[in-house]
Amino acid sequence: MSDQSTETASDTSKDEKTEQLRITKAFQLSIIGLVLAGILVLVLLAFGLRTATDIATVVGLFTSVIGTLVGLFFGYQIGASDKGKAETRASAAEARAETVQKNLDSVQANLSSLLLATDPATAAKAKAHGFKLNR
Repeated sequence: MSDQSTETASDTSKDEKTEQLRITKAFQLSIIGLVLAGILVLVLLAFGLRTATDIATVVGLFTSVIGTLVGLFFGYQIGASDKGKAETRASAAEARAETVQKNLDSVQANLSSLLLATDPATAAKAKAHGFKLNR
């Protein structure tokens, strides 16, 4: 049992490091995109595009593509992280459900044994209320 908790703690540590790396790289990607947009403005000014509408159009197209790609990256990373957490919770819930079912089966068997040991009138009442007697 302690081996499982050690493995879980190790997995959590790795997940946190991976998540931190992803966030750092995404931040760097967004900063690079903004720097490239600035460089694009300077290049456009150097090559003669002087009107604000021309520059805004070109830079707007460029920044919208960069924004879309960064948003896609963050959305994918968050979704992947939440998927792993959801799968972990689902596995834990499934294990608890199996434990409850085993306990319920045990209680059912014990109750059935008790009812079989009682008088026939009580057993008939139990059957009338839908309780199944195991014989």
